[in-house]
Amino acid sequence: SVYWDYAMTIRLEEIVYLHCHQQVDSGGTVVLVSQDGIQRPPLRFPKGGHLLQFLSCLENGLLPHGQLDPPLWSQRGKGKVFPKLRKRSPQGSSESASDKEDDEATDYVF
Repeated sequence: SVYWDYAMTIRLEEIVYLHCHQQVDSGGTVVLVSQDGIQRPPLRFPKGGHLLQFLSCLENGLLPHGQLDPPLWSQRGKGKVFPKLRKRSPQGSSESASDKEDDEATDYVF
């Protein structure tokens, strides 16, 4: 099948961090960081939930011997979602962090 041309093998026992950068308008990227600190080339995902789907599949594949930390959250009616992050607002800012949440890029480290 043509799809095997896109298959990859990742030795997860060598990976210590997944750095996810989610852009509001253009999807997201995942950078795998190995034990020796080397960052692998980024995996780029189009917008539309593909990054979250990849992480959900990865999390399910790690069970029962491993998990993402923090784990993805299950939300009723939506399925898996990114963990909620507490954002700090600059002092004196009248705009709350939740008001700006949809306009900003979000980084996650697992």
